[in-house]
Amino acid sequence: MKQTLLGLLLSGQDYLSGEELGARLGISRAAVWKQIQALKERGIQVEAVQNRGYRLLPGQDILVEEIWFCRRKTNVLGSQMRILPQVDSTNHVLRLWAEEGAAEGAVVVAEQQTAGRGRRGRTWVSEAGKGLYFSVLFRPDFPPTQAAALTLCCGLAVAKALRRMGIDALVKWPNDVLVKEKKICGILTEMRAEMEAIQYVIAGIGMNVGQETFPEAVVDTATSIFLEKGVSVCRMDVLEQVLEMLESVYTQYQKGGLAAIREEYLSLSATIGQDIWVLGKEPFAARALDLGPEGELVVEKEDGSCMMVVSQEVSIRRRPSGKESAGSSQFSVLPLEIQQEVQILCVTAANQLMCTFVLGFFPTGDLFIETVRGENAADFDDIGAELTVKKIRREKKELLKALKLWYLVFCTPEGEKLQAGLRKESPQQKEEGEGQ
Repeated sequence: MKQTLLGLLLSGQDYLSGEELGARLGISRAAVWKQIQALKERGIQVEAVQNRGYRLLPGQDILVEEIWFCRRKTNVLGSQMRILPQVDSTNHVLRLWAEEGAAEGAVVVAEQQTAGRGRRGRTWVSEAGKGLYFSVLFRPDFPPTQAAALTLCCGLAVAKALRRMGIDALVKWPNDVLVKEKKICGILTEMRAEMEAIQYVIAGIGMNVGQETFPEAVVDTATSIFLEKGVSVCRMDVLEQVLEMLESVYTQYQKGGLAAIREEYLSLSATIGQDIWVLGKEPFAARALDLGPEGELVVEKEDGSCMMVVSQEVSIRRRPSGKESAGSSQFSVLPLEIQQEVQILCVTAANQLMCTFVLGFFPTGDLFIETVRGENAADFDDIGAELTVKKIRREKKELLKALKLWYLVFCTPEGEKLQAGLRKESPQQKEEGEGQ
């Protein structure tokens, strides 16, 4: 009954009296009032004016199923939808629904997740009322080998939807969407399959929509639609645009495989053509060249050999800067192999510990290693961080000695004096000194 009442309020351009609502619903005015209170309890703002009736206040950021079904333009995606106030994770809820027989296109949306996950088991922080957290169910008829590219389809669809909103979004292989090198969306895809057939694939999508600020640990790496546009947007509008775009991209992929979306994906890629780190047990530097036939990342290693990266995480390499170099713009004077070793060390440790990893120096020249707890505090292992730091100090002793020497020579007043003295010494003075 509440669904019908909300539908009438949504369809009305002006106030609807309690008498008119009651007549359409076949209930009393007192029952209408009770249903209005129930809507308010769900966070829906209904204005009541004496002698005029009820209406929905405009400009509300409302996530409710009735609104979706009143406005839905998709054919398959969102044909079944559940919008919930709080869940552990939308992927988990949708997986249970899929096991019960939910049809392709079923969607679960949540205002808040208490155990949202990213890749490699990381927690995805899901702030209530600020982000858009939803999962989509696919039951494709192509083989399991093609399922990995569904992650690329989702990333492309999100990027295209954001660009339609005037935001210059790009896709970072395999599962992120970036704006000005900052993350605005993450995707986690899970599959249940047999040897030659897919039972279902679930794509979980988390988007930063209304966040005005971020914790210090991620302020340089995260952004939101609000921060990019400077105005608030309705999350239901965002959901509409993403699902419409995803249905279009998914249909293309079903009909023509990766070739059908390949050129568009490459044109919006933040990864292809970039120098990257390929992370894992043995990280290595490479250059991202292309997509493989099933959505793999084709890379060229520094020795000139090429390989396809299937599931590893990648990080786009940046030129050394003051921020990356423990506070000194002289980082570039280090030999290239040492620069790369330091960058691999920091990136690998940060990804393993899920924290900000910092190499720094005290004024004395003594080096310190700091692990800074990030936004996802539940993922931070203090003991693991301490053991990792001890291991680095033990196994990278020679590298740390070289860094200390570099700091003392290039980043301290005494070192500057030493350099100045060396610059003043002429080649002739050097030869005379050597002769004596």
